[in-house]
Amino acid sequence: MKKIMRKLLIIIFSTLYISCSDNVVVQQDSSGYIFEGQKVMIGSDETIEVFKQIDKAWLERDYDALRSLVAEDARLIFANGDVGQGPEDLISLIESEYQQSIDNNENWGWDSYAFSVKVTPTEDKRANETGEWVLAEFWNDESNVIEWYQINDNKLISWNQFRRTNK
Repeated sequence: MKKIMRKLLIIIFSTLYISCSDNVVVQQDSSGYIFEGQKVMIGSDETIEVFKQIDKAWLERDYDALRSLVAEDARLIFANGDVGQGPEDLISLIESEYQQSIDNNENWGWDSYAFSVKVTPTEDKRANETGEWVLAEFWNDESNVIEWYQINDNKLISWNQFRRTNK
């Protein structure tokens, strides 16, 4: 009986060890800070997918798609300091950049990366707590562009652009 109990205990503990060790996940809830009491967390793949739709529509100059992805009251801050609102102002920028690339005999396109973050909520409920943020960087031979996209309910609600020319 003692041998059976010992074998049974070995089997139980071995099973627990194996099952637990395969499912151990180390998770960091947050890192960094924005405002007092806010921390930065990784955002979702869903937000990245919305960003990818915006980027694709931008590249293809699919303005109908952009109109469906940009909120009417979206706040837009352009690299030159201009401030716009809504899809039509963003479309104007895109068309202007596209025409400029044609006039300068430059390629229309870019390489990029992007990731999504969100902030922990506070009692004050700051504007940056709405939705998630995508940081994206784009580059080609002519310039390097960094943009922040605030996305909520599958729509762009805020956008900031920073540009450095490579000339």
